[in-house]
Amino acid sequence: MRFLILSIILTVAAVSGAKDIQKTNINTAPADSLAAHLPGIGPTVAERIVTERKDGRFADCADVQSRVKGIGAKKLAKLCLNLEF
Repeated sequence: MRFLILSIILTVAAVSGAKDIQKTNINTAPADSLAAHLPGIGPTVAERIVTERKDGRFADCADVQSRVKGIGAKKLAKLCLNLEF
């Protein structure tokens, strides 16, 4: 499953020219910044991210998906292009 997710992320990155994307650190950004800068992330999911990271830093995109309700494979593919850890 992780291989499939990473394959999707790499494919989207290659097609979209991900080098020009400004990244947001999911482990440090406040909820309002997450909601403003991450595609498909609204205030509710942003708050879930902030709440979940209190239990520990996110290691990678698959970790985010497994720990935060409301982030599926399609959203994850778009989201991970914009994240740094």
